[in-house]
Amino acid sequence: ALFAGDLYRMYLRYAQLHKLKVDVVGVSESGQHGIKEVVFEISGPGAYGLLKHESGVHRVQRVPATEAQGRIHTSTATVAVLPEADEVDVSIKPDDLRIDIFHAGGPGGQNVNKEAGVQRFSTPTATAKSVNMLSLTSQLIRLRISAYLVLLTGSSRIPSTARCG
Repeated sequence: ALFAGDLYRMYLRYAQLHKLKVDVVGVSESGQHGIKEVVFEISGPGAYGLLKHESGVHRVQRVPATEAQGRIHTSTATVAVLPEADEVDVSIKPDDLRIDIFHAGGPGGQNVNKEAGVQRFSTPTATAKSVNMLSLTSQLIRLRISAYLVLLTGSSRIPSTARCG
């Protein structure tokens, strides 16, 4: 969590020095006032060219400020630098999709017969994408929306402003 925060601040400062715009998309903080995960967008002239070689796993060995006995800690963080894709018009025929809904099984308990996941199968491309309930709420409608989002964008992330029901 400390290393991720340090990396974020480093990239933020680097962007400021190059007069690039930084927009935070999402932050997941850890319990110790650190950053567990941060997603941000850096835009401006030449931004991708400056940062494209930063993709990969970054590793640091250090004695963190929170370590009382002076032991060396190894931390890693994954950095993904992606160019912004051009918008394209996509039309999906409902007849070209097959959506399978999976239910939890087992000997009993509170999760039996609840929707556990949705798999979307695209007939024209012969590809299947699965969305597990673990990353979403248990509402079936959210799973269906998420399956469509995977088809359209490759991401199952539903905006926090989305409403179901």
